[in-house]
Amino acid sequence: MACEKIGEPVKSVVAEPCEYHHALLVNDHIWLFGRTFVNQPSHNWGHRVALAGTYAVAFDTVNKKWGEPLKFGALSEEENVSEALFVLNNTIFMLLFSAFGELSMKSVHKWNGSAWESSHLESFATIPGGDPSVRVTVVVADGPHNDSKYLISTVGHQIRVAHLKLTANGISITHVLDVPDSAATTLAQAVCGVESGDRLLIGYGVHGCGFRWEKSHVIACDPVKKTCENCEVTSENAPKWGFNGAFGRYLTTSGAWIHAAGSVPHGMTGSVFDGSIWAMKDLTSTPKWHQLQGTVPAEGNVVIGQGRVFSVDDNGVHSISLAEN
Repeated sequence: MACEKIGEPVKSVVAEPCEYHHALLVNDHIWLFGRTFVNQPSHNWGHRVALAGTYAVAFDTVNKKWGEPLKFGALSEEENVSEALFVLNNTIFMLLFSAFGELSMKSVHKWNGSAWESSHLESFATIPGGDPSVRVTVVVADGPHNDSKYLISTVGHQIRVAHLKLTANGISITHVLDVPDSAATTLAQAVCGVESGDRLLIGYGVHGCGFRWEKSHVIACDPVKKTCENCEVTSENAPKWGFNGAFGRYLTTSGAWIHAAGSVPHGMTGSVFDGSIWAMKDLTSTPKWHQLQGTVPAEGNVVIGQGRVFSVDDNGVHSISLAEN
């Protein structure tokens, strides 16, 4: 299945683009938010974030043109803060949370198409950690609802689930459950998730010799019963990616969880790009991998929707039809 180039690279409209971006698909537009490096010397760490103040730029998939880049200022000057971007009701939001030591939700901001606006965040009780130096990560699960998402956090190696919902006043976040040690591999960290039926599946990676995504197991949670178990993904063939797994993921209306493109570990520290496209199916029973037709042409940002897989790389914007077999 052919991959079509539909646009020029982002450097055609941004004079000095960031090396890394967040990418989100909203209606007919692919939005990129530049990520710049911010040092975190108190924690011997550093990360690439948009919250420090960069730019946003949108590619129109219908007229196949980039819009003008829009610069925005810093949303926080704190060192101990990180970010997660997601879409609710066709609107992009940015959640700021603590980067180390505890699970604390700091603020929520809404993108109005030209600037970030502060949104009301209803009270979320901070969950303290045992070590102020442990890193905190938050991933937003894919799901079928326009007005809510599950958040999956890892503080040290404790994985937790919270529920985020759009309300009349802003955003509410409520703690749902702690994943027990019996359901998670030692040293596991959540990297993705998907809501399907009454289940929340959590994909994770394991710290060891580097960090490697676990492709043959997921954590299956029932948020209502507050139970979790480790579930094997039974497939002869599976993606070969390591690290955080796929560059882009998406839950289709038919219930398939699409994973597109990633990096395959090579040697001790290297990697090789692999643009294959996969679907995890049977999410409410025993999940299985199925490889789909087509490949993403090069390493870059990947977004999925409108029945297509879009990629933005140094050579331009590409589109390929999503065939679920």
